[in-house]
Amino acid sequence: MTVDIIILSYTTPEMYIHLRDKAIATLLESEPFVTFNIILVESNKESNYSYQDNVTVIYPEGDFNYNKSVMVGITLCSIKSQWVAICNNDIDFANGWFTEMMKV
Repeated sequence: MTVDIIILSYTTPEMYIHLRDKAIATLLESEPFVTFNIILVESNKESNYSYQDNVTVIYPEGDFNYNKSVMVGITLCSIKSQWVAICNNDIDFANGWFTEMMKV
């Protein structure tokens, strides 16, 4: 199964960078049988981050705007994915979180 994950990130001040990095790390470790296509919408235009192949980093124009950032992420979602999750950059993903949600 493939899931698109849109992570809205505002790492200004830079002390929030560790939160974003932890969110991505816990996401990738949380579901061994799920493929996550991660779209990181990063509002800190001064940053230059690189991640694994399954993370796309987008720097939207203008000031941070939640709705605009969500729409930027949605336009990049894969038509192959059945599911899309919109997340903030300060989440710790628990093991099996997606599997548990699918049971409901």
